[in-house]
Amino acid sequence: MKKISVKEIIKDFNLEVLNDFSEGYIKRPSIKRLGLLLGCGFSQETISLNLAAWGTDEAIFLESLEFNKRKKILNKIFKLKPPALLLSVGFIEKATEGLINELITISNQFAIPLVKSKEHLSTLMINIGTVLSEQFVDSVNVHGCAVVVNGIGVLIIGESGVGKSETVLELIQKGFTFVSDDTVTISRLGHMFIGKPAKITRDILEVRGIGLIDIRKIYGVSKISYKTKIDLVLELINYSNKTEFDRLGNDYLKYEILNSYIPKKNIPVNKGRTVSDLVVAAVNTFIAAKHGIDAVKKIQERIQEN
Repeated sequence: MKKISVKEIIKDFNLEVLNDFSEGYIKRPSIKRLGLLLGCGFSQETISLNLAAWGTDEAIFLESLEFNKRKKILNKIFKLKPPALLLSVGFIEKATEGLINELITISNQFAIPLVKSKEHLSTLMINIGTVLSEQFVDSVNVHGCAVVVNGIGVLIIGESGVGKSETVLELIQKGFTFVSDDTVTISRLGHMFIGKPAKITRDILEVRGIGLIDIRKIYGVSKISYKTKIDLVLELINYSNKTEFDRLGNDYLKYEILNSYIPKKNIPVNKGRTVSDLVVAAVNTFIAAKHGIDAVKKIQERIQEN
């Protein structure tokens, strides 16, 4: 079963910890607000696997209860061991100091992380929910590099030694954004593919003859992204392999992945060619095609006119 550390969510979203705890793990992508369930009951599965989050309505409801009844409800919730309880700014504004102290005491008793945010619950549900959804979807590791060129996420693949990392270094020096080298973790969200670097090699680019390059430290944080939509796959192929290439360039191959596919082009690599320029040209042509610009069609129209 997949799981995400609560400490990771706390760090990524700058949440403030209100109690002492060892660790908690979220095992479902959804966030449970509980809401009306506070009054009518809830299942163990609803609580124990999902991050729980409370806002203004929950604070008003809990404040309206008599102390013993409120304590009974809170005990029932915390006994089911939620991975963590997140309090929004709306909850904090409506809750009295007494209620906050009760939550701190009972969360310490059950060793459940109790955290608060400066954001409203609706914002938290969207932002944290998106991250959780991405973490729990099916994913696959692909041997290749990922960059962002003119707003297009590009997965560069090819045989070892064909020049993928060198091409990426040239693209970074041209001002484009580095995402990942060597291994790209790709997940599918509906019809969209998301590429991320492996944690071990994040920020790092390996170039033969030079070694490991810390892109963040050398080229700056503006040249780094830890996530991109993968719109296009470019495979670098040694021209000496006698592979047949699309001379006109109006057809896209299919890079099959996670029961779907991403548009793909083969880029011939030959001595004397600047591959990074070919990558930029391929991306710009891809963008143009999305806007209905078709050079092949224009040539055909000119031929017909003559």
